[in-house]
Amino acid sequence: MSQENEETPKAKKGLPKIVTYIAAGVLAAAVFGSGIFIGTKILGGSGDKKNESKKEEHAESAHTEEEEEEMPIRKLGVVVPMKDDLLFNPKDAPSRFVMIGIGIEVATEEDKAKVENELTIPINAAILRKLRSYTLDEIQSSNVQDSLPIILKKEIRPIFGEVKLKNVYISKFIIQ
Repeated sequence: MSQENEETPKAKKGLPKIVTYIAAGVLAAAVFGSGIFIGTKILGGSGDKKNESKKEEHAESAHTEEEEEEMPIRKLGVVVPMKDDLLFNPKDAPSRFVMIGIGIEVATEEDKAKVENELTIPINAAILRKLRSYTLDEIQSSNVQDSLPIILKKEIRPIFGEVKLKNVYISKFIIQ
């Protein structure tokens, strides 16, 4: 009888190991299967869907080209890049700096010469005065950055007098 009692505990000890190995195998298979499922959903799945999306992209680009042909082409004037980038401190942030590069679009070469020879300093002063009125948070917001060319155009328009100001471009915008 002592032999039967001894064998029974050994059999009971071996059973949990087998169950553990089976559970680990099932878990590994589930993780592997989940990874394949998620990978196909996120990364694109079958080639048919990829081909369909490529066809849709090509159709969209062809549609865009047709629209561009119908849109009137705006004749670009003469762009005057300001010689120096403007460097300033935002309002209430004396230890932070913003550097901005500006280009001014005018109608003719004569207007360009007038801007370069006579109006550069007043334009820079007006732009700096306006930019220094913004706090760092305002300067960092995308709303202000997106509308800044329009704001600056309104700010410097009175300086131009007879010169036709067409547009203001921002070529550089760095916050340090």
